[in-house]
Amino acid sequence: MGCRAPVRIHYGCEVTGFTQDDTGVDVELSDGRSLRAKYLAGCDGGRSVIRKGAGIDFPGWDATRSNLIAEVEVTEDVPRGIRNDATGVHALSRSEDGRTVRVVTTEQPLGPNSEPTLRDLSLALKTVYGTDFGIHSPVWISRFTDMTRQAASYRAGRVLLAGDSAHVHTRRAEQGIGLGMQDAANLGWKLAEVVNGTAPESLLDTFQKRAPPGRCRPATAHDGPDRAPAPG
Repeated sequence: MGCRAPVRIHYGCEVTGFTQDDTGVDVELSDGRSLRAKYLAGCDGGRSVIRKGAGIDFPGWDATRSNLIAEVEVTEDVPRGIRNDATGVHALSRSEDGRTVRVVTTEQPLGPNSEPTLRDLSLALKTVYGTDFGIHSPVWISRFTDMTRQAASYRAGRVLLAGDSAHVHTRRAEQGIGLGMQDAANLGWKLAEVVNGTAPESLLDTFQKRAPPGRCRPATAHDGPDRAPAPG
């Protein structure tokens, strides 16, 4: 059986800033409104506005590789299967409806820290396959890297961090979603206890203790296996 929590969801707006005091947090929204809350949980991704606004450092390791993933239409037949080379992993596969192709490819050189374009994907495919298969009409394109970072603290007063706001990993390590869900489960019940007055505020400090600095480092142990050795 499902249940509905008394939570109001605000669609189509972003957090642009906030201020906190001893009793709560005033949150500014992109549509001009403001909200008042006892606590603010930053779950807004690796470029977290909330983490930056809280002044929490995000130390770690810069990207050395980048990958593009996309769903696009093509005008040419595409090869099946996975290709491994000195650059990384590349693959194309037809979607179930046969209309679009799903693509993953490792960029060479490292892609820029910006939203990827169809031209970026075209260049990456041509580098690997000698053709871009006539890609057009992208449904979506995304870029991810092997950058690994972790917030220096998961709490700054009444502001807490969880998920990618607190730690980012290479997707090949398959750690991000699991750790993010663990963050949500752990922080969720602790916030509920504190807000409902059934636990002291010091309970929130144990969320940081559960995820000590350096927790994200094991992700780098997974960086190597998908790289094929250089020829010769």
